[in-house]
Amino acid sequence: MKRWLWDCLFFLAVVGLSLWNVHLATFHAPAIPYNTGLSGRLMEFSRMLGSGHKKKTIAYAVSITSYDPKNKEAHLLDRAAVLHQSIKLAMQQSTRYHFHLYCFLHPDAKSIAPQMEHLGYRVQIRETPFNITEVPNGNFVAAQKNGCCLEKEYIKLYSWLLDDYSVVIHMDLDTLVLRPMDDLFDLMTDPSYDRKRFQNASMWTDMEKFEGPVDFLFTRDYNMVDPPRKKPHQIGVQGGFFAVRPNVYDFQKYIDTIVSGEHWFEGIGWGGPKLRFGGYYGAATIQGLASYYYGHLERNRSIELNRCHYNTMVDEPTHFNKRLNLTLCRTTEDSCQDCRMTPVEDIYTVHFTAVCGKPEWCEIDHKLDLCMKLFYKWHEVRWSLEQEWANKHPGYKPNAANISSSAKYWNKILGNMKGHCGDTKRKGYRPLLWPINVTERLL
Repeated sequence: MKRWLWDCLFFLAVVGLSLWNVHLATFHAPAIPYNTGLSGRLMEFSRMLGSGHKKKTIAYAVSITSYDPKNKEAHLLDRAAVLHQSIKLAMQQSTRYHFHLYCFLHPDAKSIAPQMEHLGYRVQIRETPFNITEVPNGNFVAAQKNGCCLEKEYIKLYSWLLDDYSVVIHMDLDTLVLRPMDDLFDLMTDPSYDRKRFQNASMWTDMEKFEGPVDFLFTRDYNMVDPPRKKPHQIGVQGGFFAVRPNVYDFQKYIDTIVSGEHWFEGIGWGGPKLRFGGYYGAATIQGLASYYYGHLERNRSIELNRCHYNTMVDEPTHFNKRLNLTLCRTTEDSCQDCRMTPVEDIYTVHFTAVCGKPEWCEIDHKLDLCMKLFYKWHEVRWSLEQEWANKHPGYKPNAANISSSAKYWNKILGNMKGHCGDTKRKGYRPLLWPINVTERLL
């Protein structure tokens, strides 16, 4: 049968069944990407029918361990607003999932709670989930200084207690979501999901042979260890992105592992001389503990994601070892994927670390082309939020420069940055302005 005729029949079927179900209070009319092909669209539509068109709700979460309102350079609230907007835009494209957004605030950051709630975050004030003074291991206590946030970073563990949700995605604020992650959610929640579809997203695992539950999805930070000093499984989890299936068992076992004081060894890491989950920045924090937990204590329950597609930092894939006079893949593979070459359309989430820098640094001549493209994406998301506010709140005007300059190069850059970086390099970043006299949620 002709392709166009199949497409016409498919369209009529969708319209007819949609009208038949329009009375359902939970009905959504999600878009099915055209480029999935007819068979893919029929399969997607069948999955929607099977679920009664009711979207499942998953959770996103962020953590803030401290806040200094005098630190104007941090732009923490701008990041929080843009991240939420990026999640919202991505989830609007999801065919099967809706989301709620949480913020874990350490008491040292509780002054920012009203602003985070105003931006649509469900705020929970959370102490560190254990008393550091009661851990009978002085080396572990001292090692908390070898990280960004001392032991306070362990408030990320509260992701495991959001058990009203089948999946929780925890992200840092300097991240961005570019695409819906339905396959990731399906992998963790749907027993009928064809795991072969997830093969390209997996770093090492043969998805066709992996039969157990997937309770933890993550990327590793290979930049923290120069090869060949560590095997991949000994290297820490990258803390900017991970997905969990919440449950009290894992939360409590994490805490017991910490407070026993028996698992951390000075200069070696988690598990002692035989296991050696450590030896890098942040190893005594959740990055190292999660690697040890799912790499040894609770094996065969996690999948490492391809870091070029999830939580990408646009990092260099190789390291030159002077002693061996060899250029080695950081993943210890014979050949390795170069995340700097990844097409933007293949990236799900971005993490703006020291490799690219931050979007608000307003770098206009970054040496990595992909970093520039991702900066533009961040500013585009911010601009979409400003346009929403302008349409909803009369009188609101974005804090953006009049994009005009005699130099074509500046025109190009400022156009892509949506004017958030001023009309000269000297002026720098223009912070996000909020609508005034608005009491309801802004997002």
